[in-house]
Amino acid sequence: MYPTSDHASGIYVDPIDNVTRIVSYRHIDDYPLGVLVGLSQAEEFTDFNHTRRVYLLMATFISLAMLGFFAVATGLIGKLIGRECEMRHLVEYDLLTGLRNRYSTLQMLRHDVAKQENVDHLALLFIDLDNFKTVNDTLGHNAGDIVLQMTASRLAETVSDQRHAVAYWRR
Repeated sequence: MYPTSDHASGIYVDPIDNVTRIVSYRHIDDYPLGVLVGLSQAEEFTDFNHTRRVYLLMATFISLAMLGFFAVATGLIGKLIGRECEMRHLVEYDLLTGLRNRYSTLQMLRHDVAKQENVDHLALLFIDLDNFKTVNDTLGHNAGDIVLQMTASRLAETVSDQRHAVAYWRR
């Protein structure tokens, strides 16, 4: 069953115990003798398989750690973008009325005035609520806030049909 040439090696399944072995055979010159060495493949690959498992475990751990880091980073970036939008809204809009504030209106007005096609289409309207201080003094600031919200709502409804109409509120 084993090779009869001068030198041979390979993987053979031993017919006696059915164990796969790495086998090397060499015929000894000038003697009617051959040497056959067989080592169990499972035993020889034990260290290799252990090292392989350790490396695979380390690679898995590092990959999971990187995925976790990227997931956390993505979540934080999403929160920062959301906070940036909230901050922009706070900077550009009045909290009480929901209308654009002076800063935002001036920014948009500068942008619109710079466009040549808007030269004949821009208008600026200033509305003053007469005796508004009296409303705050007699009915209280809550009532004054309600009057401002109702006025802002009516103003926004009136100009909402216009393409570039902007309602600006100054208290």
